[in-house]
Amino acid sequence: MPADSTTTIPDISRVESVLVQVDARGKVTEASPAYALSPSLTQLLNASLKQMIRSPGTDKNGKPIPSQFVMNVSLQSKPSGTGGYEVHFAYVSSKPLPYGSWYWAHLPGDRLALSTGTTCRPIPRFS
Repeated sequence: MPADSTTTIPDISRVESVLVQVDARGKVTEASPAYALSPSLTQLLNASLKQMIRSPGTDKNGKPIPSQFVMNVSLQSKPSGTGGYEVHFAYVSSKPLPYGSWYWAHLPGDRLALSTGTTCRPIPRFS
């Protein structure tokens, strides 16, 4: 179906939470979506994060430091003008995390939590 001039509004109820770690140079070193994405969506997520995150966190004195946080993103699309669509993940919100080695824990009843224990899978490396 050809694209029209209407932009698709993101469905905020379909927000993907992503655990993100950024080094002191501002480079995303790890990203772990709360729920598995297809390989093509994982690649799109990684590209979107690289575009969104370009600087490190800073301490109270302005010194660059590594940081970790949960970023909520939503998938957005708009007509490309050539009959297709441009698709990307867009920023919705974020929350910082205290220092530690965090990962997603999937709990009974389709519940989700962040954990620092050793009972769940480790966060995969960002590629």
